[in-house]
Amino acid sequence: VMHRTGAASVAAKPLPGRDSVTQRTRSFAEMGINMKPLPSTIEQFVKLQKTIAITELSEANAESDVSPYGSYWYRAVAAMLLSGRVAPKADGSPNRTDVNRICKEANFNQHLFERIARFLIAAKVVQADRLGQYAKGMRHIPFWKHRRKELTEITRAAVLSLIQDNTGFLAWRPTMAIHASLIEFLILFFTCFHGRAIREDQLGKVMHDFCRLPESDLRKLATNAGLKKHDVSLNGWKHWLDEKGQRALLSALYTAEWAYHDEQQNTGWVMPSPIGLSLLGLGVFPETPTLANDFKADSNFAIYAGAGLDFDVLVPLFRFCRVRCIGQLFEFQVDPKRLKEMPSAGTELRATLTALDPLPPSMVAALQTGSPLGGKISVRYCSALVKPETTDAQTGICLLYTSPSPRD
Repeated sequence: VMHRTGAASVAAKPLPGRDSVTQRTRSFAEMGINMKPLPSTIEQFVKLQKTIAITELSEANAESDVSPYGSYWYRAVAAMLLSGRVAPKADGSPNRTDVNRICKEANFNQHLFERIARFLIAAKVVQADRLGQYAKGMRHIPFWKHRRKELTEITRAAVLSLIQDNTGFLAWRPTMAIHASLIEFLILFFTCFHGRAIREDQLGKVMHDFCRLPESDLRKLATNAGLKKHDVSLNGWKHWLDEKGQRALLSALYTAEWAYHDEQQNTGWVMPSPIGLSLLGLGVFPETPTLANDFKADSNFAIYAGAGLDFDVLVPLFRFCRVRCIGQLFEFQVDPKRLKEMPSAGTELRATLTALDPLPPSMVAALQTGSPLGGKISVRYCSALVKPETTDAQTGICLLYTSPSPRD
């Protein structure tokens, strides 16, 4: 469940802007959205439901909401997936043993990691490759640019993919999730319940009953909301919003952070998030958070890297270093013993730290991880292409091929 506070890290810090409800409670008129009154049957339906004003769940504050997608914890999870320290399972989801290991090392919330990873994979920001590792997905670059048009397309497709995955394929349905106009359903549903939170234990039934309202009124509502009349797909909605489909939809909204959960007097309430409303065209687009770009190394083998640095810098640090802290500044620890176990680690890490030259002498010494092994090898023939790690090794192989045979 996506709760509204305390999920950012083990330190239990509230997510930036998560407590602000100022944008959620603004009217459509204040946001520049021209909405006509609801049809009478729909307005009456809304009044009959058990809802509560979002302002009664949290106190508004002066801080504006910021987008979670540009936050340091999203970038941290993406970098950890790309580092190769977390392997994908057959279905593309991260291996839980690997997740436990790296989250324990970094003192990072494992459940938060898994939720963000699921979303990034569904959004094709990160995806598993044929080598059994995670690589940058086709949506990697546009996602991190955080522009509303591209982000709307990416996240809507991700939510539908999550709904499909959460539902499974055992139950027969006449359409796939992407063809059931479920995004349009969410637009109409949250338009009607704007500024209101719905009891979580009744949300599924409310959605189910919403689909049984007069089709003519729903089409009129769609036209008022800027949709087309054929976007009202009652047949598709009814099949997708059965009991299992309701759970799948709510789970997808939580995973994508399009909805939040809060409690009052032991009663759970569900409300749309600012980023969810924005990407449905019903709210102001949240600001992109400001991220640190600091980059420094200490003589005690510590490296500090801002969350706003390029992934080409962050990924090798997560791959070869021990992760000590995840925040606006990622803290890493270089372990000389660990580097010696990975032949190319010192060279790759040294290239990543070029911007910090001159490095502390202790750090330079730790990155000089030449192998203590020696000896001589002879190559009679090679049946495959070989790419030696160093120029010296390549020269040695060439000399072996060009030198006369011992029998000559």
